[in-house]
Amino acid sequence: MRLNVIAPLKQSHFILMSGQSNAAGYQDGGDSNTYLPRLGQLIYDCPSDEWQHLQQNWNNGGTYSIYRGSIGCEMRLMQMLKDYYGGDQFLFKYSAGGTSISPIDSIEDPPRYNWGPESVQPYMYHGLISSARKAFDSFPAQFIKPKVLVWIQGENDTDAEDANNYQVNFADLIASIKRDLNLPNLKICQTLLADTQTAYNGIGKTIVNQAKINYSVNGNKYINIDGAEVAVGGVHFTAAGQDYIAQKIFDVLKTML
Repeated sequence: MRLNVIAPLKQSHFILMSGQSNAAGYQDGGDSNTYLPRLGQLIYDCPSDEWQHLQQNWNNGGTYSIYRGSIGCEMRLMQMLKDYYGGDQFLFKYSAGGTSISPIDSIEDPPRYNWGPESVQPYMYHGLISSARKAFDSFPAQFIKPKVLVWIQGENDTDAEDANNYQVNFADLIASIKRDLNLPNLKICQTLLADTQTAYNGIGKTIVNQAKINYSVNGNKYINIDGAEVAVGGVHFTAAGQDYIAQKIFDVLKTML
C-alpha cells in the first residue's frame, strides 16, 4: 500500500500502545458516521497486516479481529502529537478486552485468557509480538525505533490474589516484550485505574495502582486519570473520557520522547 510517507526523525515518533478493553476504546456499537483518514497519522492495522492512515471506526481499535466502531484515546492523542511535533506520527496498537496479566489458573480449564508470555492463547502475547514484528518489518518510512509503550490495563487484576502478584507479573511481561521485540531501552507509560471506575474499588484496586506507581522508576512513568468520564457500570470510559485520557498521556509523553 503506497502511503507517500516522509518522516523527519526529529519530528516523527513511533508509539506502541496495548492493554485491555479501555485500550481498545469506547465501544459505541458501530457509529454509522464515515470519518476521513488522518493524513500524517499512521497506524498498523493488524487484521490486514498493513500500515494505514488512522481512521476512526476503521483501523483504530487495535484488535486482531475485524471489529470496527471504537473510540480510543489514540484518536485525540495522535492529533495532538501531529500538531505539536509537525512530522508524521506512527502508532502500533494491540488490545484485547477482559484480560488480566496474571497466569494463575487454579480453576479454569483451558488456561486463563491472559497477557502473560506463557499464555497458550495465540491472539494474546504471541499475537502482540508477531503483529509488532510485522509492523516493524513493513514500516512505511525510515524506521523509527519505538521509545515508549503506553499500557492501559489493570481492571481484571483487582481480585486479591491477582492484585498481590501484579507488580511481579507486569515486570515479567515487560521484560519479555523488550526481549522479544529487541527493544531493551523501551520505556513504559501506564495509566492508573481511575477513581471514576466504581466497578473496581477496595484493596485490589489500591494494590494494582501502587504496583503501577512502584514500576514507574528509571524513566518509566504512570498517569493519574482520576476524573475521566465512564459509562454506566463504572468500567469503560466514554468518548469524552478517552479524550481526557489522551490529554493526560500526551502531557507525559512529551517528557519521554
